[in-house]
Amino acid sequence: MQLKSLLTVSLIALISAGTGLGTKVYAADCVIQCDSLQQRMSGFGGSTAWAGGLADNLITGLFSPTSGCGLTLVRMRIAPNGTTGSGEINIAKKAQALGASIWAAPWSPPAEWKDNKNVNKGGSLLPENYQAWADRLVSYVKNLQTQGVDLKWISAQNEPNWTADYESCRYTPEQLAKFVGDYLGPSLEKAGLKTRIIAPEVINWGSLKPYGDALLNNQNAMKYCDVIASHSYGDEPKAPNYPYKLVLEKKKELWETEYGFDQFAGDESMKPGIAIAKQMHGQIVNGPVSAYHTWWIIPADGVNGTASNGLVMRGHIIQRGYVMGNYSRFVRPGSYRVSASQNPATGIYVTAYRNDSLQQFTAVVINDNTSSKVQKFVLNGFTVEDITPWETSESVKLTARPKITAGSSFSWTLPPMSVVSFVGTYTKVGVKKINGNLDLVQSRIINIEKGKSALNVKFM
Repeated sequence: MQLKSLLTVSLIALISAGTGLGTKVYAADCVIQCDSLQQRMSGFGGSTAWAGGLADNLITGLFSPTSGCGLTLVRMRIAPNGTTGSGEINIAKKAQALGASIWAAPWSPPAEWKDNKNVNKGGSLLPENYQAWADRLVSYVKNLQTQGVDLKWISAQNEPNWTADYESCRYTPEQLAKFVGDYLGPSLEKAGLKTRIIAPEVINWGSLKPYGDALLNNQNAMKYCDVIASHSYGDEPKAPNYPYKLVLEKKKELWETEYGFDQFAGDESMKPGIAIAKQMHGQIVNGPVSAYHTWWIIPADGVNGTASNGLVMRGHIIQRGYVMGNYSRFVRPGSYRVSASQNPATGIYVTAYRNDSLQQFTAVVINDNTSSKVQKFVLNGFTVEDITPWETSESVKLTARPKITAGSSFSWTLPPMSVVSFVGTYTKVGVKKINGNLDLVQSRIINIEKGKSALNVKFM
């Protein structure tokens, strides 16, 4: 026992000295624990529902991972007749070529299949038409394939708990679970399609749990449903229902799939940019969501319009689009969020990520203050030699700033009302973590340059 304790203390001291774990930390420092993994990230995007065309330069600006915002998710509309407009399909094909994943959602089945005989004003899909609607959705996926669009996911229903004057359809939690588990899922499987299901896409986080629980406690529905999703109208994910433990237990992903900022008509400034950044931050941390979608990519009144919803206004990408790019261009699908001081100082919000396939570290930092703020970052579990800050602020659009030398810590002056992504290549020098605790059964320091273990102590 005494020898084991002595070895443990000595090992921790050695690791701390070699990795920055012994770095002096102050209250306002942002400590990033790079070897403490949280949720897997699947991307960021928005909807093209009812959209017309979009010029190629804007598609490139929104979706290119090298010269644009790098959006990775497109949510299309499925019309009641099982089609999508040519403008949406054109955007989807070109976004897909730039690396985005495509999915689609229905707002209503055909009127004749519903109890209210209307595609609008709610109503419900009659049970005797469940199979017909599932078959139509399967045909939709197949038809998209012939047009060059690979639909990765399909939603069972947009906002099944909301009656709207426009296209809408209501399901109870049990009805939706039955439709997914007994009709839509098996029909996709029988057709040999790899498209997975997103559900329930309820209107807000406060109404998600009854639907999510029904889907995840139904063995058939759970088999086909990879993503539990919500919209964000009227609330945010918060205790006691979030983090959504059942989603984590069932190893599913939690997504936010729609929110429109209606209060910012004509506003291209950083004010709505900071608003969307703070919402993204809160949902990534508290959901914890793996994907975030704004409502329309293109505003309701068109590419040259000034409606509040949209990442494009007056014919060009606006600041909130570049703010989304601070996340989507660098936090690519397959990245993992890592633990970080979420609010190290007043008006400063931080999330951090690692992408092992790219060996890339990213921290996305929001400065909600109207003045510049110096922020120090302490890295535990990695060192990063050089970091490039990518800034979006009132007059700056996702622009690379000069590299800074990092190592196990770095500081930077955050511009007022800004979002900055700090991006660099990491070298792993820390210890493995299991559930946030040091794994003292087999701890090692990896010497990347020599390609071998510099220390490998086992406790029996």
